[in-house]
Amino acid sequence: METDSCGVIEKVKFTSIRQFLPEIKFGIEVNESVLLNQNEYKELFGNDMIETDTCFLFGKFNIARNRIGVYSLRSTYECDSRIEFVELHVFENCKIIGSKTIMIDDSHDGPFYNVSSKLNKDFGQLTITEKVGSEYSEADSETDTLFVNTYKINLKSKSLDTIYRNSKFELLKSPSKK
Repeated sequence: METDSCGVIEKVKFTSIRQFLPEIKFGIEVNESVLLNQNEYKELFGNDMIETDTCFLFGKFNIARNRIGVYSLRSTYECDSRIEFVELHVFENCKIIGSKTIMIDDSHDGPFYNVSSKLNKDFGQLTITEKVGSEYSEADSETDTLFVNTYKINLKSKSLDTIYRNSKFELLKSPSKK
């Protein structure tokens, strides 16, 4: 069964939200958001929704003449822990041309993983910052390595070009070892 992307997008309210940080909890108004059904979910994410998945579209903004950005909040479970993703989906003439994960709230134990993002004033450029701890560091380690990757994406370009990429790392000392 074919879904109507234009109809789904039309139901989503416009927003001025430009920044997503995992350390700042935000909520969405469920009654002002669009809950996706299985067909709509598959069209956006390319895979089937499992029983425990939920996905709400909670905001949209204009990028260019026939291009629109739509935010989604997707919840799923991984290793018995709830993970929430905020994603940006870019549509052109009601067809999805790309999606980017712009924030992750991951509650399970394991290596540190944090994704945050912001959009510039005209919603034409997306900056994503990904921070990843070492998967080899033990809980009682004196140090850990934090890898930081920054990407800038031109949302107005034909194929959502990455126009900047920077990678760096820093050594972190355990608070109890300082």
